[in-house]
Amino acid sequence: MQTFNHKLKTFVPILIIAVCTCYLLIKCINENINQEETFKELKFKFLTSILKSKSDKFDYQYDGLSPQESYFVDCKLKYLILKSNGDLSDTENLVEFENDSISKIIFRKTIFEQNGNKAGRNWENIESDSVFVLDYKTNKKEIYKNKTLLKSLPMKDINENTRYIYQVKKQTEKNYTCK
Repeated sequence: MQTFNHKLKTFVPILIIAVCTCYLLIKCINENINQEETFKELKFKFLTSILKSKSDKFDYQYDGLSPQESYFVDCKLKYLILKSNGDLSDTENLVEFENDSISKIIFRKTIFEQNGNKAGRNWENIESDSVFVLDYKTNKKEIYKNKTLLKSLPMKDINENTRYIYQVKKQTEKNYTCK
């Protein structure tokens, strides 16, 4: 009987630690998965800005592999939506310009888990889903989780896509006929 009590005393703390660890792991995974609601809310604000500005939509594709939507105000590109799809990832950039410079980028990147031996994505298993707002006016990078601002950090470097975004902007404006 005494050995049973001794085994029980050592087993219970280990069980408690294991349950707590599993809980924390599941909580962390759930926070990183499916930021659809967060992105929808930010995108809605972005699209509302487009509507309020009474911008002119211009159908042009700089890169056939990256669908884009372009919106002009006073003959200058004011809003740009860029999408990119890889084998196991999706990205979407909502870009706002002010005085020919990027003022804000709302960026979402979703990475899907591999689908075993089958071709294509496993749509039900997302490896990671991240939403960032890069505010170039305040030089801040905001990280969102579950429709809540999780962190606001100083931007240390420019977005890896900045150079590409400026190329798209330049070529889009070059092909736009001002009305």
